[in-house]
Amino acid sequence: MLKLILDTNLFRHRELPGLENYSLSSLFEKINDMITNGIIKDTQLCMNETAFLEYVKQMENDYQKLVIEGYTKAFNIIKDSLPVIKINFRSKDDFFEEYSFGLLNSLLEKNIEFINTIPQKQIGGMVLADVLHKAIHNQAPFDKEHNKNIKDAFISETNNSEAKRNGENIYLYVTNNYKDFENNMVKENFYYIVGIDPNHQETSDRLVSIMKIIMNFGSYVDEDSFCKELSYCKFVRDEITNFLELNIIEGQFYNDIPTIKKCDEEHYEITYELLENSCVEIKFIICEGENEHNCGITYDYSSKEILIKNKYITYLDDNNEEVYFDEF
Repeated sequence: MLKLILDTNLFRHRELPGLENYSLSSLFEKINDMITNGIIKDTQLCMNETAFLEYVKQMENDYQKLVIEGYTKAFNIIKDSLPVIKINFRSKDDFFEEYSFGLLNSLLEKNIEFINTIPQKQIGGMVLADVLHKAIHNQAPFDKEHNKNIKDAFISETNNSEAKRNGENIYLYVTNNYKDFENNMVKENFYYIVGIDPNHQETSDRLVSIMKIIMNFGSYVDEDSFCKELSYCKFVRDEITNFLELNIIEGQFYNDIPTIKKCDEEHYEITYELLENSCVEIKFIICEGENEHNCGITYDYSSKEILIKNKYITYLDDNNEEVYFDEF
């Protein structure tokens, strides 16, 4: 079984959700849905306690800024015309406690495995619960100034200890801030840290990257679903645009300046076809005046990275006959 753990920046909700809304990022929710529906198998989605508390702290900060400060500022502007003297908000501490409790229950209901940082019993030494609390709440001596990466260390060592205790499943931590964890490579034979491209900000790009990582570690991912998500990726759309600009316009295959056919104002009309040997052909259409020409890029996802195997276009020659060209 693959135990999949996402970094805070990958599961964080980009906006402050409703105070009783415990949904996480669309990426996290999509992966969980895929596991629930059998699109991804042999994989358990997990949540690290330190990352969980760090996220709740981020939500608390957003609550302070967007709710308390935001509404207070608006209230002060219009208070003279309102029949109330002041407005009251729950405290930050109350928010932290209530939101963490609700979010934890929501995760458990979704069958998300919770990996505890603090052991059930502790004998002697520092009180680890107090250390973690100070690190999360940025309190000396475990604040950012004195211990910049202590929270990352807690996250990594928690996963490492869990893998060591388990000794059976593979624990995989995926982050888009790999440089923060590069000194925490493989600690145990069953614990790995993998980074995804930090420039990939869209959910579709990150989802495909994580699905590919899951495949690389031997867990089942439905190929048709993987290829469908691949066709949505921004990096695929960018490669199609570059293909047109670099190879087609400069190559002068068309009499008129071509465009890529779209299904709406923002998105290309893209289809895909599964091929043999873990390849997929992403198809799109080049419009040259009233003429339409089939084009495509073939991706090979059999190796560790997703690679371009072939690019092709079709165009009309001087005899008005369609020509297939794939020498790119």
